[in-house]
Amino acid sequence: MRTALFTALLLLAAVPAHAVDSDVLARAEADKLYNDSLYPQAAAAYEDLLRAQPGDPYLLYNAGNAQFRVKRPGKALLYYARAWRILPRNSDMRYNLDFAMKNTGQSLVPEGVPPFLHRLYYSASDRELAALASLSFWVLCLLGAGAALRPALKDRLLPAAGAAAALLLFFGAWGAARLSAPLRNAAVVVQHEAVLRSGPNETFNAYATLPEGRVVKILDDSRDDFWEVGVQKEGIKGWITRDELESI
Repeated sequence: MRTALFTALLLLAAVPAHAVDSDVLARAEADKLYNDSLYPQAAAAYEDLLRAQPGDPYLLYNAGNAQFRVKRPGKALLYYARAWRILPRNSDMRYNLDFAMKNTGQSLVPEGVPPFLHRLYYSASDRELAALASLSFWVLCLLGAGAALRPALKDRLLPAAGAAAALLLFFGAWGAARLSAPLRNAAVVVQHEAVLRSGPNETFNAYATLPEGRVVKILDDSRDDFWEVGVQKEGIKGWITRDELESI
């Protein structure tokens, strides 16, 4: 059986770029820097690429690997989380995110939840659930229109309409339940530590510090200087300076 460290090292190999586009040479150079163990340069190269393609899951995954190598657990966890939310069925992204969270005293799978149920719950991305709910809605509308225009077909269309309605409710409820997921509306501490204050400026009392890599829930991000966050593990909330956090 592979040890966690051995598996982690295997998964930290850079994934080749999957899309052939204008940045293919820059991606290849970033991958080469990583595979040549020039991790600081690779991390900087991936950061540059992400400015143009922030939603590329494979680029996010590679950036997370590079940040992990340069001992930036907050940035590594951030990029793994962003990649996994886009491709939740990708086993490498899931493994590295879970490894990064455990490395910072957290866990991807909540305590008491069987891992297979967690995998099943995240077998579709948020975008996929929204698309499936939308598709079910339009199928239901088309069937309803067909029944209205052709009353003779009403009895034949009724079972299909019932199935479409059931699917709409199922995917809608699944997507709604995911609104409260731990990594939804969340941020990661990306500095060495973040100071939690009782109000939105530095004159307020500092009553806790959070280590790099800690995931927090965003409660209020309307200000440019401070965000109000909730720390679920400790059951507390407070304000943290904006530059100490990045949203997932």
